[in-house]
Amino acid sequence: MRETGMSILEVKQLLETLKGKPIELSVNRGRNKVDTFLATIEILYPSVFTISSSNSKSKTETFSYSDILCSKVKLPASNN
Repeated sequence: MRETGMSILEVKQLLETLKGKPIELSVNRGRNKVDTFLATIEILYPSVFTISSSNSKSKTETFSYSDILCSKVKLPASNN
């Protein structure tokens, strides 16, 4: 379910400011599985963005902007 407070445009602007910087990312994988790791936002596409990390199971992952709105992905500056 979407949490109120941010729009997709605001999420895109936030990710644009964080692009290329190392950030701590929390990903809810379901069934009480939450991965927290250091990542770098690599590329911003119109509907999705890609991150790369060295200590995650896969080195490159792709998420949609709605994943942040639904709190599947949590960023340190998104106040979620």
